[in-house]
Amino acid sequence: MKQVIKKVTEVVTFFNRSHYWGGQLKGEALKHGIKTSLKQNCESRWYALVLHCMSVQTYRPALIAICIREDALRPPDKLSPIPRSIYDIVVTNGNLFWPAIAQFIRTVKPLVDAIGNVESRDATLADCMLELIRCARAMTRLTLHDSDEVGFWLHSKAVFNRRFYEMDTAHHSLALFLHPLCRRLAVSQVANGRSFELMKKTALEIAQRWSWPLPRAKALKADLEAYYKCEEPFTGGDADALKWWTNLPVDAAKHPLKALARALHSIVPHAGDIERLFSDLGGTQSVKRCRLSVDTFEKLSKLRSNLSRHLHQKLALNGVPIRRKHSHMHTRPESGIDTELAADLDEDFTWVPPLTIAREPSEALEGPEDTDLDDLEKAFKEFEEELRNRDLNSEVTIDGHEVLEGELYDFEELEKVDKNVIPVAVEEEITVLVGGEAEQGDTWTIEDV
Repeated sequence: MKQVIKKVTEVVTFFNRSHYWGGQLKGEALKHGIKTSLKQNCESRWYALVLHCMSVQTYRPALIAICIREDALRPPDKLSPIPRSIYDIVVTNGNLFWPAIAQFIRTVKPLVDAIGNVESRDATLADCMLELIRCARAMTRLTLHDSDEVGFWLHSKAVFNRRFYEMDTAHHSLALFLHPLCRRLAVSQVANGRSFELMKKTALEIAQRWSWPLPRAKALKADLEAYYKCEEPFTGGDADALKWWTNLPVDAAKHPLKALARALHSIVPHAGDIERLFSDLGGTQSVKRCRLSVDTFEKLSKLRSNLSRHLHQKLALNGVPIRRKHSHMHTRPESGIDTELAADLDEDFTWVPPLTIAREPSEALEGPEDTDLDDLEKAFKEFEEELRNRDLNSEVTIDGHEVLEGELYDFEELEKVDKNVIPVAVEEEITVLVGGEAEQGDTWTIEDV
């Protein structure tokens, strides 16, 4: 597949650099109703590689029409011809090139769409896990076409299975469980699914790190059991988890699960603000500006964060849009998880090698990088070397509990989440508690609870 990406880059680079043939291609594209441009790849943007390939796929009729012209290989007036390598890619070997692009897009684009869906400022850990599970479900629906490369198809599934377990941490699963619409999805009854005991253990570990007293930890355990069984006061649900927990008519002091859930759903994975914070403060921590101590630097960052929070609240009260926007994003205008799954994704394998190509000022997605084919080949060799040196025998044993086989999360529960179905109470709960009442003190362990 890397050879296909190289060929895509070669085609885009030639027509974007050639004044004459680039103009001829744009004119031919207008005849076919194509109004977009050939997209360059950019290393710093995850979605650019897919747009890179999609633009070439969109230009397929225009590229073929240009390459089969009589003056393509023998232009008049001493103009530069279209290189034979470009002609072979588009026409001679087109029966292999174009199906390979289609397979690559079907494989990678769903995960890029998921990135766009959770790239807003108010995306939560539960949103990330939900999109990841949707990608897994899309992978199970992937069909192998006659013209597809079987090796890449198998490789993408193997890589996704391995990477899924690296991202599916206990804390992410707990955040998904604490979404009122996803409590059944997070605690699955399928083989090797996440257990309710794991949720309790993870929540108690967090409470222990926060130095909660033993009585509050026991109250947290009781709240978790009531929440899992959809008992009062944890009945109902809403697409916006943070809003639901905030409006829950209970006292967080008496029901510590509310405090825990609000804290977890307030975590925004998007790192743009964090990067901007360190960028802004970096100028002050220099010889030319001033030499702040670590304590002063921490206080300054807290002040900045507090002021940003007040500004965020003020904008929200005034009705000013506060959600992050991109031209590529798929986020919806309302907050909360997407309860209407728009279109089935085809697959999920994400592969972002360090690739860059030439930039054109008119391209909105391009960066300042400029890479020729030799640099591209070097980048691929470095990427392959990294894969060879990586230990594929990770701590997680994938065989026997693959997410793509529905053995970790129940995809039927995901359908209920997409339809905004509120979980109902269960009639009974079987819980085995080991040990008796522990002696209360300044410190406690999970076993004490």
